[in-house]
Amino acid sequence: HFSTADDLGVEQSVISGLLEELGQLLTGIALMKELTNRTRDYLVSFGERLSTRIFSAYLNKLGVKARQYDAFDIGFITTDEFTNAEILDATYPAVAQRLLNDWLSDAAIPIVTGFLGKGYKTGAITTLGRGGSDLTATAIGKALGLREIQELDRMVEELEKIAVVNLLQKCSIISLIGNVQRSSFILEKVFNVFRKLGVNVQMISQGASKVNISLIVNDMEAEKCVKALHN
Repeated sequence: HFSTADDLGVEQSVISGLLEELGQLLTGIALMKELTNRTRDYLVSFGERLSTRIFSAYLNKLGVKARQYDAFDIGFITTDEFTNAEILDATYPAVAQRLLNDWLSDAAIPIVTGFLGKGYKTGAITTLGRGGSDLTATAIGKALGLREIQELDRMVEELEKIAVVNLLQKCSIISLIGNVQRSSFILEKVFNVFRKLGVNVQMISQGASKVNISLIVNDMEAEKCVKALHN
């Protein structure tokens, strides 16, 4: 991570504290020779926490004002089922209040850790099941009452400072949740259905866990696609 920060021209101090905390955790695990699900969630949380800090710092370095957030610090409250937690309803008003207040007082692009939350009883870091990173983005959208992307032109303008942006309009995302061991079979069945309908899939995205699969299709074809998949 220090090497990545150096390559991007980001100060190491952005992540040095977290890396020290991670080192202490790993030492404790080695001494105890035990890894509970609670400790596992705490351990795997460092990936998102480190990467979002580096990314946010890099955006600011490029002149794109950004602010990093740990999801569990802005109101993501979950059940205490470590490694497979579920978001609770208390999350939505808490997240909305924090993000909107920050935006109104000092507007900056929020860079939020994916698939993390805080157990409502234990107060410990939890990880979400079933494609948690996608779920985090969806939860933020729900909290803010977004039916569609707002201020799209401004967002594209900011992103174009750091990347080539291709904007697709009048599209729908169809998300599938399935058995990890059968993901290849599920994809084969899906594409057979779409082929019979004459539907062109414009993009496909599959999470690292292979639990969730997202496909982008033409807006006008989305409803018939969903109905065909259910049948």
